[in-house]
Amino acid sequence: MLHNNMNKGIIITGAAGGLGQAIVRVCATSFPEMKIIATDISEEVLKIFRAEEDVIPMIMDVTEEASIHSVRDTLEKNGIQIWGLVNNAGLSDFFPVTEKKKEILDLISQKPSIVVANLERPAILTEIAATSSALFAEFGTSDEVLVKVLFGEAKPEGKLPFELPSSWEAVENQKEDLPYDSKDPLYPFGYGLSY
Repeated sequence: MLHNNMNKGIIITGAAGGLGQAIVRVCATSFPEMKIIATDISEEVLKIFRAEEDVIPMIMDVTEEASIHSVRDTLEKNGIQIWGLVNNAGLSDFFPVTEKKKEILDLISQKPSIVVANLERPAILTEIAATSSALFAEFGTSDEVLVKVLFGEAKPEGKLPFELPSSWEAVENQKEDLPYDSKDPLYPFGYGLSY
């Protein structure tokens, strides 16, 4: 619940580069009534947004609970309550897959979240699709185009070039020489929404 004397804030993680930096700039211009908090594990975020009055740069490591609490506490002391989160932080490959999934599910269950999955190959996204407010698949889309789609300036288009299995068991039961045969796929071959 937002207290009457507090400002609403949106935290953007992974803000030191690429998509995260683009989302910070779009949010700052699209939501001038909000406090935009640009966070990153790198101190580079402090240099990038230091001179911008409409953006608050902070160092935060989303893999460390103490770091997350520190940012939240600092914001609340300055009259800013977290209203939204855009989690763009890349998680390194050294984390076991189950740990990555748990961390992602924990983050997206706290606030309405849009998850963007880069699908170099099929992935099991069943729990993430069920927990997130929206799930986008992308195949190497530029940051600028993705931001335009997320903010309604461009329409999503495209179809899945493969099916997304619903479980690891479904993957294990597939035949090696027969495409599109997983049981109850999360999304079938050719799936895609346009609006």
